[in-house]
This record gives sequence, structure tokens and C-alpha cells, in this order.
Amino acid sequence: SGPSAPMLRDIKLNTALWEEHLEWMKALPLYFDDGERLFVHSCVHMELPLDHERQRQIMLWVRPKTPPPYQQYIKRQVVHGHTPCGDFPRISPDEVNLDTGCGKGGILSVGKFEPGNNYPTIKQF
Repeated sequence: SGPSAPMLRDIKLNTALWEEHLEWMKALPLYFDDGERLFVHSCVHMELPLDHERQRQIMLWVRPKTPPPYQQYIKRQVVHGHTPCGDFPRISPDEVNLDTGCGKGGILSVGKFEPGNNYPTIKQF
């Protein structure tokens, strides 16, 4: 026998919610610029304009081996994740890497950013 009517209803509801969330995520911008920091998922190619067609893949998937000198090129501190950096976020005037491996059983790190301060308050869970 197959799934029950209530189970089928729940599957349809969950599918509709998933599709709604997926559409919401697709509509989000690739980055947010607060005038001091550029918030992205992964990183930014410093020598390409932010609207360059290659930036999408770079902002979502590239894992630089060493933190680029972002301040020198884009005059912003870049805040990102995507590349685990250990048990505590990596913070410098050029970047803040908040990825402490939460997706693979590590710690969840959250940064609170204040105007004029390149060093966020960090809370870990």
C-alpha cells in the first residue's frame, strides 16, 4: 500500500513550502554592501566589477587559498563563509571569514558589525 492521505497532504505542503523558499532564495542579491563591508557567500574577484558575469560563480563557490587584499582593490572588508577556517572566525582589516564548520558538525559563529569597526562582536553556539 502507498502513503496515507494525511502523509500525501504533508508532502504536498512541504513541497509547496520548499518551492516558495527556493523562489525567495533565487530573488536574493548575491552580495550586500553596507558602505564599509561587502557581505558575500564565498569571495569576490577583486579585479572584476561586481556586476561582471563571472562574479556570480566566484561569489558562490570559489575558495581562495589565502585571503586576498580586498581593501587595496575594492576598499571594503569582505565578510564571507564557505571555507571553514577553524574554531574561531578569521578576522583582519581585509576580511572576516565566519565559517567555523557548522555545516559539518563544527561551531556556528555569528558576527555583529558596528559602523566604523572592522572587528565584529562574535557569538558562538
